[in-house]
Amino acid sequence: MSGSGDPLDALPAAVLADVLGRVADAGDIAACRLASRALLAASYLCPRVRLCTADCARRRREGAGGSPALRATTANLASLLGPHLRPLSLDTADGQGSPDDAMWVEEGEFDEADDLHLTSGQAVAAWAATSAGTVLRVLEIADYWPQACWRKAEALPLISHYCQNLIKLGLKNAWLSVEGLKKMSNLTHLMLEFIRLDDEDLNQLNGCFPCLHS
Repeated sequence: MSGSGDPLDALPAAVLADVLGRVADAGDIAACRLASRALLAASYLCPRVRLCTADCARRRREGAGGSPALRATTANLASLLGPHLRPLSLDTADGQGSPDDAMWVEEGEFDEADDLHLTSGQAVAAWAATSAGTVLRVLEIADYWPQACWRKAEALPLISHYCQNLIKLGLKNAWLSVEGLKKMSNLTHLMLEFIRLDDEDLNQLNGCFPCLHS
């Protein structure tokens, strides 16, 4: 740092927050926080965050374990950014999720741990119950298929309870439960990719999203 101080100090915090929001990646934002006090202050106003842990998924498949701190990290991000957060993207898929993967899982090669299981009730509640849950407009979750494929996930009911202002929702790699699902009248865009859903749950699912455009 030069003797003249941080050149970013001259920029409004809102401008710096928008820049960080365009960076979006949580790891890169953390590096920016260390590089500048102005960016550190602006990071609390950041409107967009993407947390991608593909490296954890790769280590898990290689037998080295996942990331027990992932839920805490997500909850901390949501708590810190709180009312400023609009889009949130969480990804542990690392490219998993295809018919070939389904056959692989049916052969019994699934993971009984839950450290990368992003659509579980505990994982969703960790961030959705914070102040960020009520203000989110866009949410995308791509789960780690070997942990998500064999057990029902409570993601949808919890999202419908905490995130009533969502406009766009995308879920990938999950066996979804609809028990307790509430109507989400603001949701206009829904993407369900490589989702397991019981036939008897389809009517309830359709009835809870009355304003979908796509």
